[in-house]
Amino acid sequence: MSNEQPTPDMSKVYPRVSVIIPALNEEANLSHVLPRIPRSIGEVLIIDGHSTDNTAVVAPKLHPKVRVVCQKGQGKGDALRCGFAEASGDFIVTMDADGSMRPEEMPRFLAPLCD
Repeated sequence: MSNEQPTPDMSKVYPRVSVIIPALNEEANLSHVLPRIPRSIGEVLIIDGHSTDNTAVVAPKLHPKVRVVCQKGQGKGDALRCGFAEASGDFIVTMDADGSMRPEEMPRFLAPLCD
């Protein structure tokens, strides 16, 4: 018997969710992260920290709800503040662009907030 619970359908259960992803030269990593974000997420904000690669060009091609925002300042803290200011969701999820977090687990973390 498995202890895993089914992943809820976020489009029917949850308020609008914004995902904020600070990114600096993450072109190679985004293809491993963005396609795994549930399509029911309201918006995905890539906060580009002055990348010198094609991060800003590649990101919108990998998920239909990506919006790239150019960071004015520098650093991850500034990127998060920028993302919070741009986000329109009722809930905000932050994650790194390096694949260290599993986007598929978002519904499990959001479920208790909605209960």
